[in-house]
Amino acid sequence: MMKKLRGRWMAVCICILFALPVAAGAGSRVYLIEGALHRVKKGKVFLLKQYPTGQEADSALVMNGRFRFRGSLKDEVVSAILTMRLPVTEAMLAENPFAGLSSRQFYLSAGTLRLAGDRLEEMSFSGTAEADDYMQLENMLVPVKGGLSAISAQYRRLSMAEGLPGKDDSLAALSAASAKLAAQYRATERQFIASHPASLVSLGMVRSMTQMVDANQAADMGALLASLSPALRDREDMRAVSQRLQVLAGLAPGKVAPGFSMPDTSGHIIRLSDYKGKYVLLEFWASWCGPCRAQTPHLLESYAAFKDKRFDILGISLDDRREKWLKAIHEDKLPWPQVSELKGHASEIVAQYAVTGIPLNFLVGPDGVIIATNLRDEELHKKLKELIR
Repeated sequence: MMKKLRGRWMAVCICILFALPVAAGAGSRVYLIEGALHRVKKGKVFLLKQYPTGQEADSALVMNGRFRFRGSLKDEVVSAILTMRLPVTEAMLAENPFAGLSSRQFYLSAGTLRLAGDRLEEMSFSGTAEADDYMQLENMLVPVKGGLSAISAQYRRLSMAEGLPGKDDSLAALSAASAKLAAQYRATERQFIASHPASLVSLGMVRSMTQMVDANQAADMGALLASLSPALRDREDMRAVSQRLQVLAGLAPGKVAPGFSMPDTSGHIIRLSDYKGKYVLLEFWASWCGPCRAQTPHLLESYAAFKDKRFDILGISLDDRREKWLKAIHEDKLPWPQVSELKGHASEIVAQYAVTGIPLNFLVGPDGVIIATNLRDEELHKKLKELIR
């Protein structure tokens, strides 16, 4: 229930996030983090800096409640997270499996950043303009976060209860309440960006929001990016994001799927136009992508049910090694056609379909128009049942 809000800062459940360019001219920018924990006197704190090109990790010991990090940044602002393990009892873990994990997301920029509080979640930030902006954002989000935290605690307790009358209805009500607050959370973030268009914190937020955006959200995210100040939206990396969003907007349901041609496992060229008159699922995947291959049973089920009813699947692999690609096809017993340029994320279709992560799919209708995107688990089967009778 609460994972969507945490997902922006924690590890995402897709296989790969393709590299976007860092702003031109971004050099070494020195930062110093000085932390003071009032109730935790010793331990170890981990710092994770999240770049479009990958992650960098560091750690520091807590001694007498204090810790510090020093390093350099590749960009003006970086999404970062501090984490540490706290001593907890078995009873506390039974109540909340995450009780021993303390963490705090923030935006890191050059300069001296001072943190102080009882534990990471409660720390205040000071020392830089970005720290001041981030504290304003945090204050705006306090009511929403409080509500989400309370709902999460209720949901955990209710989930563990057995034989409780009306349990499913209560859980559904909590989920609905959580979704409402999540929407309020996003609206508050947008409010901050609108009132701070030149803030590096706003830049970091927009960059995070647009990393995993899908075609349905592209136009909205493009407008959000355009609301930044000219100096921020004209950065090289943000121009690249803007261009990708424009491509994505053209891939939304109701748009014509871009044509392409690629070689199959035998070297024969397969074109999207070959599927005219049929429903076809364009399934982007790779042999090394665990989440992609976890979808195989669902794809096989849908394929078996609808393959004789004008439905097909075209696997589009982002592999770069032929032997691994063929081995995965054989291991998973994939019966539908497979194509690949064997160039990994350098494949032309990556830019053509604005692929930033996999698994990813597009359901295209007999007329070549995109019907839906990112149909996962049982969603594909349900959609096909609606379309094919």
